[in-house]
Amino acid sequence: MNAPQSGLQASRTGVAHGVGARLPLIDGVDKVTGAARYTADLPAAGAFVGRILRSRWAHAELLEVDVTAARALPGVQAVITGEACDMPFGVIPIAQNEFPLARGRVRYYGDPIAAVAAVDDATADAALAAIRVRVRELPAYFTPTAARAPDAIPLHDNKPGNIEREVHDEFGDAEAGFSAADLVREETYDCAEVHHAMMEPNAALAAWDAERGHLTLHSVTQVPYYVHLTLARCMRMDPAHIRVIKPFVGGGFGHRTETLNFEVICALLARAARGTVRLLQTREECFLAHRGRPQTQIRMKLGLTRDGRVTACHAEVVQRGGAYGGYGLVTILYAGAMLNGLYDIPAVKYDGYRVYTNTPACGAMRGHGTVNTRFAFESLLDTMAAELELDPITVRRRNLLKAPTDTINGLKVLSYGLPQCLDRVEEASGWRTRRGKLGKGRGLGMAFPPSRCTGTANPMR
Repeated sequence: MNAPQSGLQASRTGVAHGVGARLPLIDGVDKVTGAARYTADLPAAGAFVGRILRSRWAHAELLEVDVTAARALPGVQAVITGEACDMPFGVIPIAQNEFPLARGRVRYYGDPIAAVAAVDDATADAALAAIRVRVRELPAYFTPTAARAPDAIPLHDNKPGNIEREVHDEFGDAEAGFSAADLVREETYDCAEVHHAMMEPNAALAAWDAERGHLTLHSVTQVPYYVHLTLARCMRMDPAHIRVIKPFVGGGFGHRTETLNFEVICALLARAARGTVRLLQTREECFLAHRGRPQTQIRMKLGLTRDGRVTACHAEVVQRGGAYGGYGLVTILYAGAMLNGLYDIPAVKYDGYRVYTNTPACGAMRGHGTVNTRFAFESLLDTMAAELELDPITVRRRNLLKAPTDTINGLKVLSYGLPQCLDRVEEASGWRTRRGKLGKGRGLGMAFPPSRCTGTANPMR
């Protein structure tokens, strides 16, 4: 009698494994039937309503935050300000410069100033309206050019010129490469800031056990362990007394790969209220939390031989990082390091600048740091191929890596499926027969996607 077929294949040792087999999505049934419970769906009888008072100024010194009237309202359980937490946080230990609630200064429109926990929505809204904030407005800088001006005020005292990080690398001899090229071209590309627009808005549910001094937080996070570490730090608590639970998450795409301020605020509110607090965020608040792909200007220079071989690349990248560090130190590094991840380029020079501005902080959106730079590279490569009357696919083939290999900047490439991918795309698209023959306003194009940092590639070397 034959055993029934299933998605799991049994090895000779009798242990089931999934290599080479089609496996069912474990949580798929719950999601498509509506049985899945997301953070905002979780039951919490008697939970207080959390709300955040956000800055109406892009850049200002906080002179006074008066919460006296808000605390006196019936039904208000807790009101907290920047005094509730004096520990900065951030996903990169050497760039922790954000507080859950602003202390001393607000640095973007929407920066959290105070938060309340109340018995219902109306009371929470009334409490926010009762808070009085007095400020001294400061010049606001919304572009890297303005933030880097000689007279610009540093957003952070330890970062003169508002440069979060500069990266200057050269592998190989770029000038010699350009001298050896038959065609050298340089273009500038401007890429807008992009938000993830994940389907599920941000939400957190924090429960404080006053008797034991324990905290349980449910959140939309992609990184519960990072959140756990941040809560312990910001709340000055023993990590063993904190539990972080990640329910179903309705998309993240990098927005939720670091601890976000509302998560810490919800936990602080729960402790102050000595109970449970539900903090739901609007779509606008999700945009204000941001952590998306930064606005980027790329000056790209390439050298090509007549047959389409890349001889050198020089990229200058300026990223608008926003008000706080986030993943910025890594993002500006990846923007240049991954230029070597797809093609065999003999010389690459990179100059990167991550700039603080009075806008929401950017983060690790998909293709972390590499998307905009790759767009510029591929666009210029196409332009130059056309000028040399070369087929774009042929040009890519002439510059492919040969795995396994180490790139000139130390990326270890152990597997490399681009040649097969290129062959398949060329065949399936009808590239040879259809390109240039689809009529006005229609066409075929191709480009390689951004390379990703994997366990076998170490751009930090």
